[in-house]
Amino acid sequence: MILPPPPPNDGVLPNQGQIDAYLQLNTQRELLVVRIATQQAQLVGARAQITALNVQEAYSGTSVQQTVDALSAAKRRVDNVANKIYQQGDGGLGALATVLTGGPDSFIQRLNQVQMDRTSANRAVHDAQTTRTAAALAEVHDASLTSQLNTARAAEISAMSSLKVLVAQLALVDSQMSALDLSKPQTAVGADGCPTQNVANTLRGGAEAFGAARLCQIAVSQAATPQAALAIKWAFIHLGAAYACGGAGRMEPFRMDCSSFVSRAYAEGAGLNTAGATWAPSTRNMVPWDGVALDPHYAYVAPADLRAGDLVLYDSCPQGGCPYKHVVMYIGSPDGGKTFWMMHTNSCGDVAKVEPFYGFPTAGEPFLVARRVVALPGEVVHAPAPPVTAAAAMKAAAVKAAAKPAATPKAKTPKPAKSAKPTKA
Repeated sequence: MILPPPPPNDGVLPNQGQIDAYLQLNTQRELLVVRIATQQAQLVGARAQITALNVQEAYSGTSVQQTVDALSAAKRRVDNVANKIYQQGDGGLGALATVLTGGPDSFIQRLNQVQMDRTSANRAVHDAQTTRTAAALAEVHDASLTSQLNTARAAEISAMSSLKVLVAQLALVDSQMSALDLSKPQTAVGADGCPTQNVANTLRGGAEAFGAARLCQIAVSQAATPQAALAIKWAFIHLGAAYACGGAGRMEPFRMDCSSFVSRAYAEGAGLNTAGATWAPSTRNMVPWDGVALDPHYAYVAPADLRAGDLVLYDSCPQGGCPYKHVVMYIGSPDGGKTFWMMHTNSCGDVAKVEPFYGFPTAGEPFLVARRVVALPGEVVHAPAPPVTAAAAMKAAAVKAAAKPAATPKAKTPKPAKSAKPTKA
């Protein structure tokens, strides 16, 4: 089955027509869910019709029996009247005998009685014919109900069979989707909450020279807020998470698009209400754009004041008409302002990764706005690890590597690496 490219999502350019196996399976799954719901509705309808027809058939059977009984009674009345007229005669010899024995008055009375019996006979015959017609109609109606009931039962069997097939197909698709989610969050995590190992293919553009542990520890030390420090740690141990192509599975444990990656870092890592178990905002809530209100968690921060953990948004569709933008998490500079780095996810078939920071371009995919994620009044947040923990971990790592601990550089206005420029999201 060939599926059309999905509508673009946060971080994906429309002209890329990106699609991956997970999105294909998810599209099939959505179709199956709709078909299962339709089939279930048909099954419910067939069963409801069977129930209604059973009631009608029971009533119809009673009606048929009543008309048959009425017809038998009508036939008996016709027979009784006919026998009575036959026994009384029709004014012939029986009438002459009446005159001889009873006189003229008796004869007149006899003629009136015969006339009355004949009228009764005519009425009895008419009633019998009417009852016969009613009985025939009742039998036809009963036969029709039986036919409808057989059809409804066949529909029930067909719906049950189709539903069984669809449920089996859904189970197969689910198992195939699960098989694509074999990667898990980083388990090699130090006491400071930063990873102690590098996940393959997640440190790019020279980031591998620093290593995940050092990048994380320096970013934490430069974090804008205590919650930013926690969000940075969460993001680092989720490097390698598959990109949610077309938004499919963006709330799965280890699959995200650009906006769910950063919002879940602050929700699951720092305890802010920036995302939930089944929802996460898009860049519409962060810029904002497309008529959507700004989420108050995303406060404005000037580019010159950018610190680790802050979010930077880009217009990856400057020509307009696209339902997405792109967002990255800035993670500071580990080398005193020589290079600047970010974490993000942005391409079907790819993963969450560290790359050189895009900076603040005005062309290509231009810079839109920088945001600092803040706790709202009354919001309960996680308590960050004491700063000494991170410092001790950095010192231990430095001793182990037989190298002098690098000094934390003085905060400077972030600048992109010379070789770094915005790439297509």
